[in-house]
Order: sequence, then structure tokens, then C-alpha cells
Amino acid sequence: MNNPYYPFSGQKDWEVTSWLLHSGLSMEEIDSFLLLEMVSIALSHLPHDSLTELQGQAEQLPSGPQWMSKVIETSHPTKSPVILYNASPAF
Repeated sequence: MNNPYYPFSGQKDWEVTSWLLHSGLSMEEIDSFLLLEMVSIALSHLPHDSLTELQGQAEQLPSGPQWMSKVIETSHPTKSPVILYNASPAF
């Protein structure tokens, strides 16, 4: 089975994790949130009880492509340089 959200079990788990990591909440606030009974029951299948574990899982995700750019010489004058952008394939 191909899971694009691995190491998370699916999109919903990744969305919660992503929101928490980008929320601006402190580590203590996130840890407190994860320990709330309602949250811990709803997220009981997730293998993390703290922000440290959550960040460790997120760091296992593959990085996106690396973007590169190159200024292209033209035979005609332009107001701005012509720039070619491309992404290297992720392996």
C-alpha cells in the first residue's frame, strides 16, 4: 500500500500534525493539548504523546524538490531578465 502521508496513517493525521507544528504554540502548550483526554482518545492511533515525538515523525517525511534558476541570454532586449526556473526530481 502506498501512503503519501507516511509516517502518518493518513491525511487527517498529517493535517493535525502540520497545524500543530505551524500553530505558533509553545512546546508546553502542544504537549498539554496532546494530553487532553478528548484529544488523546481521538488521536489514540497516533504514536506520539509529545511535540518532540511529533516533530520526529514529521522529519521522516521526504523533502520536496530543489528549485533552481538560470538567467537566459536573449537576442532581443527585455525590460527584465528572462529567468528559467526548474525543479530537480525528488529521489
